[in-house]
Amino acid sequence: ARMGVGVSIGAYSVIHADAQLADNVSIGTNTVIEPSVFVGKNSQINHHVVIHSGCQVGAHVIIDSGCVVGASPFNYLKQQGRWQQNPSVGAVIIADEVRIGANTVIDRGSLSDTYLGEGVCIDNLVQIAHDVLIGKHTIIAGCAAVGAYVQIGDDCIIGGASCIAAYVRLTDDVVIT
Repeated sequence: ARMGVGVSIGAYSVIHADAQLADNVSIGTNTVIEPSVFVGKNSQINHHVVIHSGCQVGAHVIIDSGCVVGASPFNYLKQQGRWQQNPSVGAVIIADEVRIGANTVIDRGSLSDTYLGEGVCIDNLVQIAHDVLIGKHTIIAGCAAVGAYVQIGDDCIIGGASCIAAYVRLTDDVVIT
């Protein structure tokens, strides 16, 4: 792995080959950073976080404990009576100054990347499905679920326990309670 200056890594964490940690990145205990992950400068990845291969984390990002970034998408098709998972080609791209609460799961893209724009704030226990695009400075409260292929504009507010069905597209400044 390639590491900048001032990087700190907690006990029992694993940083795989080809991962890149920029200057002043902080990694908590029992965290896994898989191959080909990039973490930008001054970002804080707390305890028990998993960032799967190919994902990118911007600068000044905070990912709280228990998060999974780049989980396998729920993209199954039934073939000959059995459910088969399709391959996924995307990753998760997190822009600068994003905050992600504890135990949130963000699925990697199935057909393209899942993307969180600059300044996005996500509360605890949120599910972001695959191929979702979230605009700048949008906030999502706890226990919300965002379906696959959803597009959320800039400066939106998604209230706690809200669900957004797959393929929905929200423009800027939408409030859901």
